[in-house]
Amino acid sequence: MYFSALKGIAIFILCAVMFGAPLAVLAVSGILASSTPILSAPMPEPRVQARSATLIDVETGETLFEKSVGPTRPPNAFTLFMTALLAAEALRPDDMLTMDREVYGITGHQVGFLEREEVPVGDLLHATLFNAGDDAAVALAKGVSGSVDDFVDLMNERARSLGCAWTVFENVNGRLPAPGQKTTASDLARILQAALKNDMIRSYASKSEYTIPATNMSAERELENASPLVFYDADAGRQFVVPAGVGEGTDDDEGAAELAVFGSKDGRGVIAVVFGDDGGADTGVGMDIIAGMYTDAVALLEYGFAMLAEEEADEPEEEPEEAILEEEPERRSFLEAIGLGDFREEGFSFYLRIGAAVIIVLVIVLLIVLIRHRYTRDPYVRSVRSGRATHEVKRVRKLK
Repeated sequence: MYFSALKGIAIFILCAVMFGAPLAVLAVSGILASSTPILSAPMPEPRVQARSATLIDVETGETLFEKSVGPTRPPNAFTLFMTALLAAEALRPDDMLTMDREVYGITGHQVGFLEREEVPVGDLLHATLFNAGDDAAVALAKGVSGSVDDFVDLMNERARSLGCAWTVFENVNGRLPAPGQKTTASDLARILQAALKNDMIRSYASKSEYTIPATNMSAERELENASPLVFYDADAGRQFVVPAGVGEGTDDDEGAAELAVFGSKDGRGVIAVVFGDDGGADTGVGMDIIAGMYTDAVALLEYGFAMLAEEEADEPEEEPEEAILEEEPERRSFLEAIGLGDFREEGFSFYLRIGAAVIIVLVIVLLIVLIRHRYTRDPYVRSVRSGRATHEVKRVRKLK
C-alpha cells in the first residue's frame, strides 16, 4: 500500500518537473523580456569648434550641451533682450510713452523719435527687439524705472535671479562704451530663454519687418529686423538666415563673436549660443568666424532636436481619464476567481498562468491519490474488495 502512495507522489514530482519547470523558465524569460529595458548607446555629442557654447531646452531650462563655461564677452546687442523682457513684464503694449530730451538726444543707432512724441510700448518693443535704435531702449527703460541707471540696476538684479553669475550690465542697449559689461554663453542662453518664454517677445522678435503707425509727430516708419538672434522653424522648413546684427559682435583682436539661434520643432524649442571660434590662426575674423559659429549652431540644433525626440519617446503614454471611466467591467476568469488574475499585470506572461494552472491540477491529483490510499487501508473495505465480506455473511446466515 505504501508503495502505491509513493508511486503517486513520484508521478506528481515527475509531472511537476516535466511540465512546471519548462513553463516556469518561459515565464521568467517573459518577465525579464518585458521588464528589462533595452539599453541603447548614448547619443554622441556634437563636435563644436567654438571657444564656448551652450544648448538649452527653452521649456524646461535644462542644459543639453555645454562647452567651456568660463570665457566672458560683452553681450553687445543681446543686451536689448533683457531690456525688452523687463519692459514687457512691467508695461502693457498699448501704454503710451512720451519721448523726452534724453531719448531725442541719443546719437548713433536710432529710430529717430522726436521730443514730446507719443509712442505705444508695443512699437517701442518692436524697435528694441529689431535692434533698430537705442532711443527705443532708453525710452522703455525710463518708462519702467524713471531713469536709465535705476533700470540697469534692475537688469542686474534680474540676471542674478536667473542664475547668471558672470553677467554684468552697464547700459540698456549694449553698444555704448561699457568696458565692465560682460556675459558668458551659458548666462546669455538663460537670459534669452527667459525672454523667449514671454509670448509677446517671441512674437515680436520673430517678425522680419514691422511698420510703426503714424504718431502725433511722425508719419509711418518701416523697420527691418536686424536682431542678432536667429530664428529657425524646422516644421515650416525655414532656412537659417543670418541677420545683419550677427556680425556686429566681431572682435578683430580676439577673433571672436557671438551667435545665438532659437530653433523650434514639433512644438519644442532650443536655444544655441556660440561664442568665438578656436579654428586657429588661419580661421581669420569677420565672416569666416561667423561661418564657423554658424556650423556649430546648426550641429547644436540638430543635437537638441534629437535629444528632445528621444526624451518624448521614452515617456510612457498616459490613458485619458475619460477612456478609463468608460471601460466596461472586465469579466473574471477562472484564474482571477482563484486569486491568480494579477499574473496578467506588471509583465507576467501567459506561460506563468498556464504553469500555475498545471501545478494546481497536479495538487488536486495528489490529493485524490492520498484520499484513495487512506480509504483503501480500511480492513472492511479491503475485505469487500477481496470478496471475503460476502463469504462471512453467508456463513452467518447458515448458523442462524
